[in-house]
Amino acid sequence: VSESKLFPLIWENDVKMGKNTVNILRGWYTEEGTFRRGPFARYFFHDKANRRIIAIDGFMHAPDMPKLSFYRTFDLMAASIVFHWAWNPS
Repeated sequence: VSESKLFPLIWENDVKMGKNTVNILRGWYTEEGTFRRGPFARYFFHDKANRRIIAIDGFMHAPDMPKLSFYRTFDLMAASIVFHWAWNPS
């Protein structure tokens, strides 16, 4: 995980997304030994009822294409996630 001018490393707490409140880590990723790199976003959903944290990752690899539209699309997908917390193993 590194930074770029367009996608600096950012940590956001308690962001309201749809019906969820999430913590978000945003930045730039680079895979060592390859030319794959691009923006990423990781969303942390806290399931207090079941005492767990669910993380959803999005990595945008689109060589020679504008990446901002892909990044915004992933944000929209993450905002539309709905969890049904009915399952409880105890």
